[in-house]
Amino acid sequence: MTYYYKITAVDRGNSGNGLYSIALESGYSNTASTVARINPPALVSADCFGSNVNLVWTDSSDRGAGNFSSYKIYRSVVSGGPYTPVGSSIETSYSDTPSTVAIYYYVMTSSDRDGVESIYSNETMASPDSIPPTVVHTPITEIDVLGGYAIIAVTITDKDNTGSPGTVVSAKLYYEKTGGSWIAVSTTTNTGDLYTFKIGPIDATFMAGFKYYIEAKDLMPNNSGYFVVNGTTITAENAPTVDVKTQTAETVVPAASGGTITVPDGDQNTSAGHTSIVIPPGALSTNVPISIVQHGYPDDTAPPPWAFKNENTSTIASNSTAPVSCFDFLPNNTEFKKPVLLTIRYLDQNQDGIIDDSGNISALGLRLYWWDNWGWRYVDSTVDTAKNTVSGYVNHFTLYALFPKGTPPVKPATKDKFLTPATNNRIQFECDSAIKKIEIYDVTGKKIRTIDDGSDNWDGKDDDGNVLESGVYIYKVEAVSGQKRTGAVVLAK
Repeated sequence: MTYYYKITAVDRGNSGNGLYSIALESGYSNTASTVARINPPALVSADCFGSNVNLVWTDSSDRGAGNFSSYKIYRSVVSGGPYTPVGSSIETSYSDTPSTVAIYYYVMTSSDRDGVESIYSNETMASPDSIPPTVVHTPITEIDVLGGYAIIAVTITDKDNTGSPGTVVSAKLYYEKTGGSWIAVSTTTNTGDLYTFKIGPIDATFMAGFKYYIEAKDLMPNNSGYFVVNGTTITAENAPTVDVKTQTAETVVPAASGGTITVPDGDQNTSAGHTSIVIPPGALSTNVPISIVQHGYPDDTAPPPWAFKNENTSTIASNSTAPVSCFDFLPNNTEFKKPVLLTIRYLDQNQDGIIDDSGNISALGLRLYWWDNWGWRYVDSTVDTAKNTVSGYVNHFTLYALFPKGTPPVKPATKDKFLTPATNNRIQFECDSAIKKIEIYDVTGKKIRTIDDGSDNWDGKDDDGNVLESGVYIYKVEAVSGQKRTGAVVLAK
């Protein structure tokens, strides 16, 4: 039988008066059994496979005793309990199926035939997703564009312990500028496993030191994934610096053969085109060192700020006080004997047809303009939404920019009525389609100049290249659409 014992303590009583002595006894101690408590199982561990938790352990040292009964399994959602009994087993394994997928904590006991249980075994944690998300990303090492946003694309996948698709609950990009605090950016969009992040606006503050890393988390706490470069996991401690700079290009173009100057892309949209100038053979009189420099980003002081005001309320969107994209083609005032093809790239890195961070400016509405030191002048130009570029033919170098164009003039017309070398050295004609031909006549009706090479302006010269005398001249403009317009301009030397 099983016996139970308690103990008391008895003192010697009061014998000080010599007459009598009454011994005093304490209350009962705790109860103790004559049967030793059974030992718990050892080395309990757990693995999750889908919604099942498989537990395995090593037998209790008392498994061979005659009074061994079974093992009891307990589960909790909190480390350290309280625990709830979920089952029993006489084997060294057990499969538990909780009603929800979460992290659980398990302990076990050994039980004898009288129902007395051992102390708890070691606690083990069961995580249904111990594999962190996989982040696949080729880090950008250089950004060659200011004045817009950098769009960074990342592929993020997650697998649980069974190899089945897991759940990505958080995807964030962290970036730092010049030793400042890390700034968290949540994913802008994600389609399937492709996540995109938008950083910016990219301005001059990014140029001194810009770093970033990406962190993805699944359902399980502290189960984070990062992208890897050459075997090294990239986190805040070792994020590399990205080289941020303005777009520039410089090349000496031979007069005889011409050439193409292209500004580096710097855009993660690999199908996008480039800002460039294509100079045909014979367009230059001499070999010229040509440069292209980006302008128009925040805090830019060259060109002057007033260059970025609206051209006018009828042709430039009212919320567009600065160009969508702006480049200076140098040396300024270089003139070409033949039209050259100028192309400027705009940012639409998610290819939704809306200029990045513009709110609602449509790429289809962009047009090319040039700066004459007084205002922006329209250039007949074409939008390529596949390459994110706007192109047009020009005959001189200056500052060129992209603005959203409003309703074009219904008929061909000049922007100016005066041609003065001191202020502007050409008269430009605007039209709702490409200009087919421009003819210039003197006041006697004699035709002195025919321009039919695609140009949209007249530089005050005759067909032989001679600068004409001051006076009034008649123009006749014909558009490709068939529209025609005549008028008068004044040449003042």
